[in-house]
Amino acid sequence: MGKFLDETGVSWLIAKIKSVFLTTEDAEAVDVVDVDAVPTSASTNLVTSGGVYSEVHPTIGSSQPQGGMLPNVPYKLGTLSGSVTISFASPTDANIENEYKFCFTADSTAPTITWPSGITWIGNSLTSGAPKVDASEYYECSVIDGKGIFNKF
Repeated sequence: MGKFLDETGVSWLIAKIKSVFLTTEDAEAVDVVDVDAVPTSASTNLVTSGGVYSEVHPTIGSSQPQGGMLPNVPYKLGTLSGSVTISFASPTDANIENEYKFCFTADSTAPTITWPSGITWIGNSLTSGAPKVDASEYYECSVIDGKGIFNKF
């Protein structure tokens, strides 16, 4: 029972535990991690502020902007009536998943909607593979990589 630095051997035990988890050679081989003071969109560094980059929770849109709906912004379009064209803006970052998501209620007379081309649709409210809108019904839609989910509630 030789390796005691104090009467209880706690110092020796702590040193043994440290040596099991991280040797001197391991400590020298560890890369230094860069740390940012505030979160940024392009950084993969740790952040000291504890904050989250603002794109995680985007503002909700209430109408289609000129040029089409932006990806990764949920749109609550309210009640749609008459002739409506749904369009999507091109994504600004093709290296992330870009989802177009929106919901609306159809007016008491169902609107005539022109949908973006090139989308393969699935859902509970389709006719011949295209979204079918009935009067006074609520709908939710999501489109990712040309695949659209269209559901009536």
